Amino acid sequence: SIRARLLHDGVLEPPCARTIHRVLARAGLIEPEPRKRPRASYRRFVFPATDDCWHIDAFEHTLADNATTVVVIFELTDDHSRYELIDLAWPREDTEGAWRCVSTAIERYGQPRMILSDNGLSFTGKHMGIMVSFERNLARLGIKLITTAPRHPQTNGKNERAHRTLRKWLTAQPPATSLPELQALLDTYQPLYNTRSHQGLHGATPDQARLTGRRHTPETNLATPYLLAREATVTSRGLVNITNTAIPIGTEYAGRKVTTFVRDDDVLIFYREQLVRELTLDRTRRRQDPIRPRNGSHRPTLNYNP
Repeated sequence: SIRARLLHDGVLEPPCARTIHRVLARAGLIEPEPRKRPRASYRRFVFPATDDCWHIDAFEHTLADNATTVVVIFELTDDHSRYELIDLAWPREDTEGAWRCVSTAIERYGQPRMILSDNGLSFTGKHMGIMVSFERNLARLGIKLITTAPRHPQTNGKNERAHRTLRKWLTAQPPATSLPELQALLDTYQPLYNTRSHQGLHGATPDQARLTGRRHTPETNLATPYLLAREATVTSRGLVNITNTAIPIGTEYAGRKVTTFVRDDDVLIFYREQLVRELTLDRTRRRQDPIRPRNGSHRPTLNYNP
């Protein structure tokens, strides 16, 4: 890392990496790790292109308000480029936070082919014989979810290693006392990480690797992904206005923010991590049909506070 920084700063003939290591060792700045497994013993695997696979995981972080409030940080990274897509501060590790993390990344960067996670209940319920909202939502979007083998975190090792870098950086910053303060720190960290040289990328930055790793020839055997993802506020009449069309979802959602995904004429509308409407637009109509007939008396009860 030091040698790469010297080259980046214009030093034409910097010392080799082993010379720098010896200097640091003499100065007592090296933390010896004699039992650490040598890198040569690992079988490396990298997906061939940007957005082929995203890694998601979460770790705990303690706020400095009273040293007892424990929150989590969801970290979403791209496998090919090591690009830090999203760092999200969230009250707990749950499926709503996982979905917020991924849907925000889709809005910014587009849709991935697949997502890799561990077997936490916020991501998958397959080991309990159920399907959590995070899995259902990815399936609706046509994104494949793959999970690590139980008790084998090495499969998601790139994200696990990114946790360590983020933890060390947060330790060196003024401690956050609230979730907004922690999120502000994470928003500062993301561009710093993406523009620093990365040893796993042979000195390139994640930002450079993301640009050079993009696919130039789109796959023709895959359905067109959902390209539009954004937040919209439901009107007092229970309407969501997107793509010059008013879509009724019910007055019980009035004033609430929903996330919409559009693929051609197909639309998915989510309130938090729950799918509330799926429809194919009728482009001949300015206002789409309601979910229920007007004389319907049943209205679902919302389980969430605004």
